[in-house]
Amino acid sequence: MNGDRRKTASFEQTEQLAKQMMKPRTDLQSDDLEREFPGFIEVVQGLERERGALSPGSGTRERIRQTLFETAGTTKAPVRQRRVARKWMFAATAACFFFVILIAAGFSSPTMAEKLKSIPLIRSVFSLFKDETLHIAREKGLVTPASQSVTVNDGITVTVNEVFYDGSRIDIGYAIQVPEATSETEALEIARNIKIWEFTVDDSDKPVPYKGSQDVERVDKNLFAGMKHMEVTVPLPDKFTFHAKVSVGDDLSDPKTTGQLDIPVVKQMKPGDGAKLSPDISQTMESGYVFEVESVTLTPASTTILLKEIPPDDKPYDPAYRLLNDKGEAIEKAEETLTWDEKGIWRRFVIPLRERPESVKLIPSMNGVEETNKAVVIPLKTDSQNK
Repeated sequence: MNGDRRKTASFEQTEQLAKQMMKPRTDLQSDDLEREFPGFIEVVQGLERERGALSPGSGTRERIRQTLFETAGTTKAPVRQRRVARKWMFAATAACFFFVILIAAGFSSPTMAEKLKSIPLIRSVFSLFKDETLHIAREKGLVTPASQSVTVNDGITVTVNEVFYDGSRIDIGYAIQVPEATSETEALEIARNIKIWEFTVDDSDKPVPYKGSQDVERVDKNLFAGMKHMEVTVPLPDKFTFHAKVSVGDDLSDPKTTGQLDIPVVKQMKPGDGAKLSPDISQTMESGYVFEVESVTLTPASTTILLKEIPPDDKPYDPAYRLLNDKGEAIEKAEETLTWDEKGIWRRFVIPLRERPESVKLIPSMNGVEETNKAVVIPLKTDSQNK
């Protein structure tokens, strides 16, 4: 009896959720599921607990594969540091699995089945990664869809899904399909061993210098999503073709395990959307440690603040910083990186912002002790915006 009541309640919940999800929208993102349908994940997980974990069928896997390997489209989508969070990966693909779970659990009706078949699937690799700048970029139409593929090593297909470029940062979202006969453990190792590298521009054969990273995570048994993040260190045109080598491992000499992708890259920003500022800001902390605001780079999706740090001697120092917006609110989602080179110590903050504040306050601390009297205010408006 109690079981029947639970089934009836679950059915009513899923009917309601299905009706909500059928409302017009261009795409369904992982954040949508949490924000718009807070009970969705709970219902699906409840069904899984009651009936046991369920894997998607071959038909569902094919639908997932097609959405990742098709051209991403030009529709804007709602939004979101670079590593994939598994709960978001589940949320992003939960719509694909929902129909299968309901049928297996015995809660679906013919009407429900027809409704759930038309729920849109994820078409963006970027939406599967926790990078707020990329989600803002997609929301504002700054991402270029792509559909370039190459097959290496007798059946491993790498397909570029979308590209983001803001003048200094390039992100490439791609899918990896490993042959079905490969075991899941081996497939994961192969996917993580796929390298996209040696980038050249247009007709040049000189590799583009950059700093970056490459992340891969499983979407389905032998299907993976990948992200290549690059911070280029030389100026590039607003529109170009990126020629990239694709290889299984580091060996480029074997043509069987090596291929090439020709990736269209377009800076989608309009003239005036971006700017680079050089504020004359320097501060000396109580220890004598100096930090200078070297530059501020503004784009529609993010603000990048670059600091140069100058220690007074060779003793060990442990500086840290807290960022506040112009309302005094903490900026929580800033991405911070620290690098060293022959010119000094460089600290970079990348702040994803939908609405840019007038300024950012940077409060330094040393060895855990905050120095509020040494805080600096960094303006984020250009001269034209201040007029």
